[in-house]
Amino acid sequence: MKTQKLIIALFVLIVFIPLDIYSQTNLMNRGHSTDDIYVIYDGGTYNYLLYLTSNGELISKRSDNVMCGGSLTADPIPGKIIGHNSLYFFESDDYGQHFNTLPPLPIDYITILGLYGGESPDNYTIQGYDVSVFPYPEIVLYKTTDNFASYTLVADTLNELTHCEGGSMAGELYHIPVVNGHAFLCHSLDYGATSDTLAIDTAIINENLGIEVKMLSHGSAQGELYLVTIQEIAASRYKYIIYHSADYGVSWQIKYFYEDNSNRHSFTAGRGACKFYIAIVTTTPGSPYETLTILYSDDCAETFIPYYHLMSPDVGISENLAQPSGLSVIPNPVTDRARIVSAETSTIPYLISDIKGQVRKSGHLVNGTADVDLNDLKPGLYIIRSGGCSAKIVKL
Repeated sequence: MKTQKLIIALFVLIVFIPLDIYSQTNLMNRGHSTDDIYVIYDGGTYNYLLYLTSNGELISKRSDNVMCGGSLTADPIPGKIIGHNSLYFFESDDYGQHFNTLPPLPIDYITILGLYGGESPDNYTIQGYDVSVFPYPEIVLYKTTDNFASYTLVADTLNELTHCEGGSMAGELYHIPVVNGHAFLCHSLDYGATSDTLAIDTAIINENLGIEVKMLSHGSAQGELYLVTIQEIAASRYKYIIYHSADYGVSWQIKYFYEDNSNRHSFTAGRGACKFYIAIVTTTPGSPYETLTILYSDDCAETFIPYYHLMSPDVGISENLAQPSGLSVIPNPVTDRARIVSAETSTIPYLISDIKGQVRKSGHLVNGTADVDLNDLKPGLYIIRSGGCSAKIVKL
């Protein structure tokens, strides 16, 4: 009987779950501390889990072919990540390098759609589809307060539970249902069992006019929220607007807006005050590899600093490289020539090696500087060392 229900569940999942449920998945998530984030990069054959520190400047690859086909949630506990696919939960305590399977939901016809919370360790809200309700599955909410050892049904028949986001305390849940094109912000303090509802101005979200929700993310302060909307303003041309609220969504202020040809950007607020991140994947001129750009803001999404990472197979595979200290590369990433600048003012040697440690170039910094021709280097990640300092070079 259970097998029959599971087969029916999978069939109903394929046929009836709206595709836009999955378009809500944000492939970037806040990390454990005030200056780190996670990104799931779709490399085609594999999904790479990337862990970025220094607000996105430094990158390390944690694992290939991430088993969590759904979303990831990082705890404040260093290294702890909880993820899920449609049937199972997974846990890592080493920053995503290895995942262990957690006890599943006791009902095999619940398909997992989302996982929210973790700000208070061991407390999560689970969003799922009860696909035994034929032919139109119902959305259900479960909670776990003991790190997935047990589950409790919180609510069902929540057919408008979309664009969800956990809060900054145990049991807090936000979501934005859109009814007849008009959006509402719902806020719960009991894992979604009950909610307060607040209408969102139609100038901000109005699906009748094509202005849709892209992402909702909570900030570091209680009641602080970030909202990103997206609107297709021309063929394959999209307008993004980032809003910020400090009062549980009662009022919103535009912080940043821009246009782009892609509708696949990811966003997240960080754990630090006013920290916000954007992840953008673009093609790289003259290279077979894409470039991941992390835009970092420390002023509540008003201005951004870019960090670039070439998604070559060796990106981020070394985690213990000495970090830049008095040694810089301009520009970086670089296509042909770069200027190397050291805090040292004397003439000192430098070595440029690949990620395997093989020296590819050498020379001297005269009075602490040199212009270096890098045209003969293949695209990828390199390390320059000079005067006891080191820095990464991304060659496009």
